[in-house]
Amino acid sequence: LPSIAEVLPVVLMEGQASGLPIVATKVGSVYQIVEDGNSGLLVPPGDAGSLKEALIYMIDNQDKWAEMGVRGREIVEAKYDRFSLCSELIELYEQLLD
Repeated sequence: LPSIAEVLPVVLMEGQASGLPIVATKVGSVYQIVEDGNSGLLVPPGDAGSLKEALIYMIDNQDKWAEMGVRGREIVEAKYDRFSLCSELIELYEQLLD
């Protein structure tokens, strides 16, 4: 996901939930979803050379794909589970109502 601005890139969460490694630019909240070097690779925005290097790394190191994919799925399951997110939202509303 080469981008210059992202708020909450759902497509990255969907990719990780599917067990795919991610190559993305480090903008917005991307760094909270993708652990650089662990569940994918993050590059500076607007740096085509770094993006190219990251993609080549992924192509040349396909054995890392599965590892990164597993870690990405773990991140999504831990941070974005619908039940825990709903519980957090309910708690927030209850605090606001008090």
